[in-house]
Amino acid sequence: MAFLNGPRLLDWANSPPHLQFNKYVLTGYRPISSVQECIKSLFYLHNELGNIYTHGIPLLCFLVLLPLNIPWSQISVTWLGVVHFLACLSPQLGSVVYHLFMNHEGGEPVYKTLLTLDMCGICMINTLGALPIVYSTLLCYPFTRTVALLMYILLSSYAIYCAITARSRVRRLRSFAWQALFRFSFFLLRWVGVGGGSPTSLRHFLTMDALAVLGGVINITRIPERFRPGLFDYWCNSHQIMHVLVVVSILYLHWGVLDDLLSTFFTFSTPIPVIMSRKVVRTSKFRHVFGQAVKADQCYDDIRISQMTWDSNFCSVNPKFVAMIVDASGGGAFIVLPLSKTGRIDMSLPTVCGHTGPVLDIEFCPHNDNIIASGSEDCSVMIWEIPDGGLITPLKDPVVKLDGHSKRVGILSWHPTAHNVLMSAGCDNVVILWNVARGEAVVRIDSVHPDLIYSACWNRNGSQILTACKDKKLRVFDPRKGSEKDKAHEGSRPIRAVFVSDGKILTTGFSRMSERQVALWDPKNFGEALTLQELDTSSGVLLPFFDPDTGVVYLCGKGDSSIRYFEVTDEAPYVHYLSMYSSKESQKGMGYMPKRGLEVNKCEIARFYKLHERKCEPIVMTVPRKSDLFQEDLYPDTIGPEPSVEADDWFAGKDGEPILISLKDGFVATTKNKEFKVIKSLMATTSASSSNRQSDSVDVQALQNEMKELREMVEQLTKRVSELESK
Repeated sequence: MAFLNGPRLLDWANSPPHLQFNKYVLTGYRPISSVQECIKSLFYLHNELGNIYTHGIPLLCFLVLLPLNIPWSQISVTWLGVVHFLACLSPQLGSVVYHLFMNHEGGEPVYKTLLTLDMCGICMINTLGALPIVYSTLLCYPFTRTVALLMYILLSSYAIYCAITARSRVRRLRSFAWQALFRFSFFLLRWVGVGGGSPTSLRHFLTMDALAVLGGVINITRIPERFRPGLFDYWCNSHQIMHVLVVVSILYLHWGVLDDLLSTFFTFSTPIPVIMSRKVVRTSKFRHVFGQAVKADQCYDDIRISQMTWDSNFCSVNPKFVAMIVDASGGGAFIVLPLSKTGRIDMSLPTVCGHTGPVLDIEFCPHNDNIIASGSEDCSVMIWEIPDGGLITPLKDPVVKLDGHSKRVGILSWHPTAHNVLMSAGCDNVVILWNVARGEAVVRIDSVHPDLIYSACWNRNGSQILTACKDKKLRVFDPRKGSEKDKAHEGSRPIRAVFVSDGKILTTGFSRMSERQVALWDPKNFGEALTLQELDTSSGVLLPFFDPDTGVVYLCGKGDSSIRYFEVTDEAPYVHYLSMYSSKESQKGMGYMPKRGLEVNKCEIARFYKLHERKCEPIVMTVPRKSDLFQEDLYPDTIGPEPSVEADDWFAGKDGEPILISLKDGFVATTKNKEFKVIKSLMATTSASSSNRQSDSVDVQALQNEMKELREMVEQLTKRVSELESK
């Protein structure tokens, strides 16, 4: 590095008395200078240049890079991010100003002012830098957290006063001891398992303080220049070493706070007891669930995912197929691929293209893996049957077409237990329940919702419907009887709602300040949410996916690059944050595999199909287990494909609980060979308006039933003959 020629430098004996604080630095002192001359000293060599550069260069880097590195959209308490940013800058800013202008012509009074500024910078990082640590450690104790924050601020104010008025370096450093002890008390809480925060952040914070203490000791003891006076006048003296250690300690502070911000700031509105005990640390077998994307060759590439601005999943998946809504000219289309057809997808691949407008939602039938429903901007609902091997030619004619909406249809949901019952909701604010086998709109709910319907779903046995509307109200009702309603989220953005354990309702929405929220409600008392969390300020709608077998709910935000997952329990605060899967690319949609389609031999508890701009990427959620045996605690009996009630019986008022199956019988190496019995649907062969062809379909079904009975009879006779021959 080339330096300019500066003024004649002084030795230690001829330097001003207030600058003679290190007798082992013998030369290189700047003469008394004006402000302009002090600034010019940035470009010629002297013994303070290393001190200026070791904090000045990191200051510029932090100023530019730190705001980009803080995930503002993923943290719920934004002011802590701002405080952390200021804390990281303050010591370096004070240090640069102090070392640059310490030889100002104002003499000792100006020097003392600059020294005070330098001490204030150190106090600021001790104060502001610790606030996120205190906050996250006492996250579950709001009152105690507030008291602790106030105490720490008061203690820091006293430390600043002591640092400013101290007459020696030892006393000045000692003034920060109480702050350090206060911080260590919170580190101790984390270590014994009482405090909150990320498991990895404690290691970062301890390293941070260790480096800061080491830097202070080196600075006080004047190592290494005390052993070779004059050798380290310009570079590598004790003060410069301390500067480098301070910068590294700030990096560790940043890494620790970043872990805390990402892992713990999901603030609950439910009051939590202030009593501290080890019971605060929840034991959960899903605590260490981790997400992992599959290898590139197991993705579905070169797919033109739909560009429609509609808040649906855009993807549906079952143990046989994955379906995705794609861009299409001259109408709407979606593709259906066998799960095994991974890799690059040919542009000429046949599509399902019977709609005249863009497709908005698709959903596979839970009782027949070959049946899929689609809703479109052309105001129709169509039912399609996919061949076992996938499509060979474009599919243009649906098995049945359901016409009943006057505006686009954007929500579809099959009944979980009733055979051939489908719910559709459109932008005409109407919900229709269809008997698909007959092609009839049996129930039409057109006077309940005054505005756009954001979501609609069934409860576990299909006896109730839950809808979320633009009027900010949830409605829970038996469509065969009446309805209930109440307000959910205050914001005007879209709301999503699903039934979870014990009939409770989990909603995702927005606050008045457009902060994304997650809430849990008891439908018996809509007066106040059981718990309400503020997540972040992103604009994407959160799509909730609930697993009733594990009690885990996954939140996938459209436009996000992460999947958050929580455990829903019957203990306050009811919704417990587990972890988050993060990736680089944002998601345009998400498919969720039914439980019977998972690979249980790999302890897989969920599988998502993430839609990118040009591909579909499976993401596997796994519970780490050492044993290769079937994990019964992870896989209780789950909902199977068999319906428990027929459509006519359900509409007549009969309910049926889901028929459960054991996944132990499906414990195989891959999902390709899973064998689960399914019931062939009573599907009409044309649109709902063709009643003659419906009767033909019923006749065909009767023949199929007779053939099935004959087949069973032949099997019994064959078995009997074999037994007689063996005798």
